[in-house]
Amino acid sequence: MAEYRAQSIGEATVSSDNIVRVSFTTGSEPVTIAMEAPLATQLFDKLAAVSGNAPRVKTVRPGRGRRVKSIFNRIGIALGGLCLLPAIYGFWIWLGGSLDQGGWVSLAAFLFAAPVVWGAIFSIGWIIAAFLGDGDKTTA
Repeated sequence: MAEYRAQSIGEATVSSDNIVRVSFTTGSEPVTIAMEAPLATQLFDKLAAVSGNAPRVKTVRPGRGRRVKSIFNRIGIALGGLCLLPAIYGFWIWLGGSLDQGGWVSLAAFLFAAPVVWGAIFSIGWIIAAFLGDGDKTTA
């Protein structure tokens, strides 16, 4: 078993797969410890019990990319639903028997527009989320 005397903490990161990595600066070489998040929580609890005060730990929020995708998905569903309202009204008129020949074109256009609007807005969110990324997040 190797024993190192840490002089300072270089950096602490939490990866997207819940692996905590802590880098220490020692006298001779840098040392990095990697552990799963539940084990890191146990370590922090034991350090708090030994030292008498709780360490400051920031929680890592879910990735910004996933939040952006879900926001744009909801916006797309709402606008697609708004495009379906005239189509629903057109079906109501058709059931009543008073839809003229030109009305079918408008009805088909709105039925086609609803998924296209949703897909376009969802794609914009997907592209923005790709630029934001969900890589490693640094905590301190």
